[in-house]
Amino acid sequence: MALINLKVHGENLECDIVEFELESGQVLFLDLMFFGLNIGGLEQKELWEENRNVDEKYDEN
Repeated sequence: MALINLKVHGENLECDIVEFELESGQVLFLDLMFFGLNIGGLEQKELWEENRNVDEKYDEN
């Protein structure tokens, strides 16, 4: 599991992206940054990578 741009606020966690790799090898990618909530696989991750601001730093935790 990857949490991109993770921030801790007391008991709450906040992040921009959540990525799960399932035992089957499939990827579940939750994009909370662009156009609301987008859920998909590697295609969604590629779309996010193509459209994110390249000048911003994204920390994978």
